[in-house]
Amino acid sequence: MFHCFSRNLNSKKVINLLKRILGKRDNDSGKLSRNRIDELSKLKEELNIDLADDFLLNKAFCHRSTYPHNDSNERLEFLGDAIIGAIIARYLYETYAEASEGELTKMKSYLVSEIMLAKRAKISSLGDYMLLSKSEEQNDGRKRQSLLADAFEALLGVIFIQKGFDKTYEFIMEQFKDELDNLDSIVPIYNYKSSLQEHFQKKYHCNPIYKIKDEMGPEHAKTYYVEVFLKGRKLGSGKGSSRKTAEQYAAAEAISNLGIDIKGGFLEKP
Repeated sequence: MFHCFSRNLNSKKVINLLKRILGKRDNDSGKLSRNRIDELSKLKEELNIDLADDFLLNKAFCHRSTYPHNDSNERLEFLGDAIIGAIIARYLYETYAEASEGELTKMKSYLVSEIMLAKRAKISSLGDYMLLSKSEEQNDGRKRQSLLADAFEALLGVIFIQKGFDKTYEFIMEQFKDELDNLDSIVPIYNYKSSLQEHFQKKYHCNPIYKIKDEMGPEHAKTYYVEVFLKGRKLGSGKGSSRKTAEQYAAAEAISNLGIDIKGGFLEKP
């Protein structure tokens, strides 16, 4: 079934259709500067992947804060999220023949978690290629975990459109080689909020403060955006389908930003 799916997705007809769905005007958005083309060429060289459409690749790094000057990368992020989910699921299904559904779900959640995607983005320095508004730049948007994870997913969307399923599969396998080789050491879901609170109490004798920054979407499918503070200083932010999940992501980013050493564990992606 997967091989049939792969062949179909590689057809020019389907790929061209996806290009139209994701934005027919990508090649009509004006010329990229020579400096920007050089930057993208450097990235392609570092990633060791040949992508012909620089306009679409550039779009993968356009944050929504730059709209309407640039189209945002959110639609590519949507596609990339679906693709990495399908590819990781295929790999786990074929590799762990004896694993239960619950065990497969746990491993997949680890590999496609926001923390893991942001890690891959940092390794590839994707933040350096982001196009941000002045306010996002001033708020260290290039280092924000959620923004980096979104950029990585958008990049996967571009690779899928231009190279097809098989090449995207190969790219993801290479990017996640270390994690895939160490899946057997995965431990149960980690409670980042508890770890952060314990650290705060020991070092600062106070608790972290979580605040909802924004809520988006209909009541039945809301996305919550939460920030965590220490004595008025923002330490991290996160988003999720519930306030508790968003708080876990915010705590995880705070732990990463503070350099707190925790061993094992991962956060499931909502």
